[in-house]
Amino acid sequence: MVPCANGTLANGQASRDVKRNTRLSFFLPTSTVNTIIIAIMNNVRKSEIESIVVSLSELLYMVDNVRCREEDEYDNMSDEFQESLAGDKMSCGLDSLESAYDLIEEVISNLEEAIS
Repeated sequence: MVPCANGTLANGQASRDVKRNTRLSFFLPTSTVNTIIIAIMNNVRKSEIESIVVSLSELLYMVDNVRCREEDEYDNMSDEFQESLAGDKMSCGLDSLESAYDLIEEVISNLEEAIS
């Protein structure tokens, strides 16, 4: 919905943003109000990104755990099995898990860099 000139929405509800900005600008210069609003928004986004990093770190741990177990199983198999078609598939699966691990690690690094 688009705010009307008087700061209300078309259905008659007051726009919280307009009211909040009006109250703040009554006491502070507009540039200060804008700086405060941007800082609040940045902190909210930073918090969201930090939450994503935590979730991705948990995912990274899970992928690494599966990869380690799979690698142990592969290493304990006979050379004949490792050289068979099933062994090749298992090896490709390990490579894919390692790639996934590296990509998740890179995403975490990029997100941490974005909020630093």
